[in-house]
Amino acid sequence: MSSKQVHAQGSTGDSAAETPVESTTQFVYGTAADTDALLDEIDGLLEGDAEEFVNNFVQKGGQ
Repeated sequence: MSSKQVHAQGSTGDSAAETPVESTTQFVYGTAADTDALLDEIDGLLEGDAEEFVNNFVQKGGQ
């Protein structure tokens, strides 16, 4: 994975334009909770009938 650096040109030093750290942190935690819920749902499906779940994702025709 490559890292990318972004440089602002003509910055006035206005801190009001910066994104608050708190709202970004809340977004990250919300996304993690959604991911955990999705993984729990998948685990439940696999416990019920893992073979059928996997067979639905098998590609036909060797592709």
